[in-house]
Amino acid sequence: VDNGAYIMVNPNVVVSNDGTVKNYGTMTFGSNENGSAYIGSGTGTFMGDFTVERYIPAKRAYRQLASPVMTSTPISENWQQDTHITGSKSGANGFDATSSGNPSMYSFDNEAYNYVQMANTDATNLNPTSLYHILVRGDRNTDLTNNNATPSVTTLRATGELTAENEGSSTV
Repeated sequence: VDNGAYIMVNPNVVVSNDGTVKNYGTMTFGSNENGSAYIGSGTGTFMGDFTVERYIPAKRAYRQLASPVMTSTPISENWQQDTHITGSKSGANGFDATSSGNPSMYSFDNEAYNYVQMANTDATNLNPTSLYHILVRGDRNTDLTNNNATPSVTTLRATGELTAENEGSSTV
């Protein structure tokens, strides 16, 4: 993908690669209510940063999510652009402020076998070897002052280096 060029891989499209895909522009793996684009079988490699979308339906709920990319920018510049992530009354450490300050994102510690509150969305990158437990209320228009706010659909986006097949898997 040439510098300045843009490619959108539509939802439900499978990209098979037996060579090398070099991305100097923008390549996005799309997601919507009908499914997500994904990488199929192949022995090839992907070089550069890719954007991966994850459609989330309109239902306030905790989700178990993992990132297929290693981001070079923090969570606040990736998933948090598309949904609120709380954990502070004042908005400190990159979190969206709430009156309770209750956290809405955790990582999973496989050694201790428990959830660990996200410490800082401005200083933590998404990592494919981590499992995230995140409350998704909807998009960033959701009213955080109303626990009964109508949820909305959102599409979480993360940009970074794609993980090689099976590289990010672990037992939980």
